[in-house]
Amino acid sequence: MATVSSTAPLERVPNSAIDAVRLEHVTKSYRRGEHVEQVLRGVDLSVARGECVYLLGPSGCGKTTLLSIIGCVLRPDSGKVELFGTEVGGLAEAERSALRRSTIGFVFQRFHLLRGLTAEENVMLPLILAGVSRRAARRQARRLLELVGLEGRADQDPRLMSVGQCQRVAIARALACDPPLLLADEPTASLDAQTGAKVMRLLRELAKTRQHTVIVVTHDRRILEYADRVFELEAGRLVEASTAA
Repeated sequence: MATVSSTAPLERVPNSAIDAVRLEHVTKSYRRGEHVEQVLRGVDLSVARGECVYLLGPSGCGKTTLLSIIGCVLRPDSGKVELFGTEVGGLAEAERSALRRSTIGFVFQRFHLLRGLTAEENVMLPLILAGVSRRAARRQARRLLELVGLEGRADQDPRLMSVGQCQRVAIARALACDPPLLLADEPTASLDAQTGAKVMRLLRELAKTRQHTVIVVTHDRRILEYADRVFELEAGRLVEASTAA
């Protein structure tokens, strides 16, 4: 797999004995006018390397906020966030940005594929931004599209693809820089049951065969069988719901 700049704040091959993600007493509030809403009230969570964990809860309960904190997009009001043994709370914004590029892959509900680019070019983009040559980026993109079952569709416009195929392009793009951590926000919300199951089987297979750590935010209980552990966000705290694997 292609590598990225050596200035990345985390090692490319983290120690497998160290948790991929560790949260301790994480809190987050939002001010809406005069009202302050506390969304996260002391969240604790440990996720091992190669584990597939699902976070459940109704809309508005704070799942996406929690995923954004793990992904270093938001900062918590208080508490500790560690990725592969590195405490990220004290990192400057430039360091957090470098960490996101090298360590975290994001899979979004609405794909966020760029208009005017082919499937291959969408997957190539993060590699090019990381300084990989176009030739190497194209070669890597082709391998990843084959990995997600889209061989032969590299030159296709995603606007002509099914929603399931677009989601697989998005997964390939998230894997472009070989991140050890994959964060997926409602990845099956736009998919039918059969396609959603295929996508989640793919994410679980990546966790097991490539030792990616996968954290999925969802309200789709049809896909719980593909998780190692399931948590529910209740009143701002995580409660382990079941062992689904």
